[in-house]
Amino acid sequence: MIRLEAGVAGVLVLLAAARTASADEPVGAREPRLMSETAEITSVADAFDGDGTVLVELANLLLERNPNGTYSNLADADTSISCLDRPWPRSLAAWQSAASTASRDAPLFGAPIVWGNLTCAYWPVPSYPLPRIRAAGARPILVVGTLRDPATPYRQAQALAADLASGVLLGWNGDGHTAYGEGSACVDTIVNDYLIEESVPRSGTVCQ
Repeated sequence: MIRLEAGVAGVLVLLAAARTASADEPVGAREPRLMSETAEITSVADAFDGDGTVLVELANLLLERNPNGTYSNLADADTSISCLDRPWPRSLAAWQSAASTASRDAPLFGAPIVWGNLTCAYWPVPSYPLPRIRAAGARPILVVGTLRDPATPYRQAQALAADLASGVLLGWNGDGHTAYGEGSACVDTIVNDYLIEESVPRSGTVCQ
């Protein structure tokens, strides 16, 4: 048994990340899921009783720990890409302000997620200039976003669709990361028709 002290945010962030990692695996690799919801509840209860065994196992899966104790370069690559993807503030005051705002908006997850990116404030390589991609002349490009996506906010889907010369926005009034194949017949039908029949929905359509 592994003993640990775990805050609410730390436990929930780990479970959410592990669940997202499972969902992002190829379809054939998803079964069985990492944990059932009942097992998740049990593992959280165990953690607050001081037994972090299951959470450590989840962390090992999430960070791709090998049997010999080494890790893949997943975390290194993710950090590098994130820090080069966009400009990050260098002032600690800016981070404190962002964490405070995030904490008000999302009391459990907000501040930990902000501080989790602090490495990028000290990243030695400048971020790349943000490109302006219009895809002028392309056929309609369908952009799908989930209204309450915690990883890629819906406003980013709206911005991308607006940036593209032929962008078409499809929203899903749902929760979680990604929309296609997540249980919405409306989303699945529209996306399938777009890919197979080249049928283009009205931009701004939101599936309920």
